[in-house]
Amino acid sequence: MSFTPKIDSLSVNTTSYTVEKWSDSGPMKLKTEGLLRGGSAVAHAGLLGRVVKMSGIVRGANAAAYETSMDALYKRLQTTDEIVIQIADDRYLDVYCEPGPIEPMPGADGIAARWSATFTSKSPYWRSSSTSTQTVVNSSATVSVNCTNAGQSPAQPTFQVVNGGASDYTDVTVTVKNGTTNDEFRLFQFDLAAGDTLYVDSAEGQVYVAATAGGAPSASSGAPKRVDGLFWDLANGVTSVSFEHNFGTASDITFKAIHHSRYPAVGDFS
Repeated sequence: MSFTPKIDSLSVNTTSYTVEKWSDSGPMKLKTEGLLRGGSAVAHAGLLGRVVKMSGIVRGANAAAYETSMDALYKRLQTTDEIVIQIADDRYLDVYCEPGPIEPMPGADGIAARWSATFTSKSPYWRSSSTSTQTVVNSSATVSVNCTNAGQSPAQPTFQVVNGGASDYTDVTVTVKNGTTNDEFRLFQFDLAAGDTLYVDSAEGQVYVAATAGGAPSASSGAPKRVDGLFWDLANGVTSVSFEHNFGTASDITFKAIHHSRYPAVGDFS
């Protein structure tokens, strides 16, 4: 495994940037409150997070080069958006950043300074860059897929119920069940218009209907009136995931289970 630190795709292991120190808290508790909104009660298996700290040097061959490098770095460190950091070949973490002070280095003639930052993640584990997607076309009142978590830590899946046909469906209820633990959650009474998708993001606790992931809520469909149960994790290995529903045998409905493999630590560097 190679040491390849990046902050929002900016490599900080180059002639312009150096990481002198970094630390990783490991999984830690960030908050303890449960989720109870709008008459729905959804339990989370664990509300944990992770804190990573980095410090190093930014430098330039001249003042102009130094300013360019500093601007590129602190543009990323000062954003209020969630960004991605990378430490090794395929170890990523979605984080919010708190930048530390800029400390000019004496005798460097204004072309080098120390930098530092603290990165806080709502995820307790590092993740891979790619996702694994399992898809099943509806054919009966209960359909299932096998999801393989190739990582070393529990994965938080997302789910999609896709209407790929020309028909609209109303008053739909779907139960998503983990065949290993028997944990489940149920989505009560939603409407799914032609071309729309119901999205379930278990990590964020979000359930919505839209034409595209992260898009505006669909005006033609209706979100579930109630969501109950446990947003469960995928353990290591193979897990059977079932979707019980009242779509009948409509073949224009597709169910998807998507996840990143996750890891408790970065590992050894070669």
